[in-house]
Amino acid sequence: MVLRTFVLGTAMRREQRALEQAVATIRLHHGPGAIRKASNQRRATTLPSGFPALDEALAGGFPLGKLGELLGYGTAGQFTVAASALAQAQQAGRMVACYVDTGATIDLEALARCGVRLDLLAILRPHSFLHALAMTDDLLRSGSFAAVAFDRLDDQHLLANPEALQALERALRAWVPLLSRSLATVLLITTTAWPEAPPQGLPLSAFASVRLAFRRQAWLVRGPRVVGFESRVTVLKNRQGPAGHSITIRFPVDAA
Repeated sequence: MVLRTFVLGTAMRREQRALEQAVATIRLHHGPGAIRKASNQRRATTLPSGFPALDEALAGGFPLGKLGELLGYGTAGQFTVAASALAQAQQAGRMVACYVDTGATIDLEALARCGVRLDLLAILRPHSFLHALAMTDDLLRSGSFAAVAFDRLDDQHLLANPEALQALERALRAWVPLLSRSLATVLLITTTAWPEAPPQGLPLSAFASVRLAFRRQAWLVRGPRVVGFESRVTVLKNRQGPAGHSITIRFPVDAA
């Protein structure tokens, strides 16, 4: 038994030396990043937005397993960023993405232009806000979705409707542990006339790990045609990095 253990140990050491020599040769010929041990691979912790400047401001993107809020009014880019994040989740192979269409206003062509694969997109069509919360809860409990865009919340409606506000708070409280287990990312689009200073009393200010404020600064024109718009995006809250940073993003005219 002792002899067999010694022989096996010697063979394993020879294999280890051969492996190390092969790794050194590959790195010499192809660069240090060409090969690495599986144990050295870093697990992804963020979902990229698809906009490098925004990802840099967020220290990598939207955190996995967390809630994010995109606040804005009208055409300011919040829809485009949410759609782009769904596309990034699909490209990473992280299961199916979902779009919660509370107002029956979804634009499938716009989603496709943002890179979303419609064959890997589930669409929820609730008949009311409370129904949307219940459907999203069932969706998250299934653990089958990598990213969810919830379109949309209206701050004035919520503040004027205590029942809806309380239901939202209960839902968010239930979703937090579900997301932590599944590592899904939920992005909620909120309509507000004051994106940089949203009104007090909305529960997402406490539950969201990331809050972004979108404000359109200018339309971009080329001759007689409007070809896009420019928005300022401000990081109101970021639990994985500093907040308060603002960046400027240019969106094509088809974005919203």
